[in-house]
Amino acid sequence: MSRSTAKSLLRNRAMLFAIRQRRCRHASIGPVDLGLAEQSFLVTGGSSGIGLATARALLDEGAWVTICGRSTERLA
Repeated sequence: MSRSTAKSLLRNRAMLFAIRQRRCRHASIGPVDLGLAEQSFLVTGGSSGIGLATARALLDEGAWVTICGRSTERLA
């Protein structure tokens, strides 16, 4: 491995560590009121994964949420 490649890997590793530290610090702030109460949202792919998590987060904020997805069984 060349010296420049090693430096690049160390720099990338340090940046990743810094990002993780920032993420952990912000995660401890707690819930934030986004002012989404009584706003309407359409979430596509809301039957699973990120779409479902987004729909739940919006509902927790007091928003009106409509979801759609490919599987009607999973939407019920």
